[in-house]
Amino acid sequence: MTVIITDSLKTALHDQIGHELLNSHIYLYISAFLKNMGLDNLGSIFEGQYKEEQGHANLFVKILTDLGAPVIIPQIEIVNMPFGSIEDIAKAFYDREVLTTENIDELKGLAIDEDNSIVEEFLRSMIVKQQAEMDEAISFMDKAKLTGNDWKVVMLWDLSEGK
Repeated sequence: MTVIITDSLKTALHDQIGHELLNSHIYLYISAFLKNMGLDNLGSIFEGQYKEEQGHANLFVKILTDLGAPVIIPQIEIVNMPFGSIEDIAKAFYDREVLTTENIDELKGLAIDEDNSIVEEFLRSMIVKQQAEMDEAISFMDKAKLTGNDWKVVMLWDLSEGK
C-alpha cells in the first residue's frame, strides 16, 4: 500500500491527536470539578466538550488510516488544574480552544506547503468545527464574567442550564 503523506505531516497529525486527547482530559477534569461542587448542569457542558474532543481525536486517526499511514497515540499528561473561580475555568476553556485553532491552522499551512490537498481539505473541515468551539468558549467566558466570580450566581447559572 502506498502512503500518500510525508513523515513531517504524519508526525504533526500524531501530535494533534495528542492535543485533542489532552483537551478531552482537561474537559473531563473540569466536568468532574464542577460536578463535585454541585454544579451538575455546568459540568455536563464540559462532559459534552470531552466527548467532542474524543471525536476530534478519532477524526485525526481516521484521516491517517484513510491515507494508509500508521497511527501513533501520544501519551497524555496528568491533568490537575486548581481553579479558584468560574473565570479560571472559562479562561482554561478559551485558552485551549485558541491553541487548538492555532494548531489546526498551522497544520493546514503544512498540508498546503506539502501539496497534500486531502489533508488540507480535512483540516479546513476541522477549522469549521473550531469556529463553533470558539463560539462556545467565548459564550462561556462571557457568562462567567457576568457572575463576578460569585459562586451563588454561578449556582443560578447552573440551574438555568438545566432547563
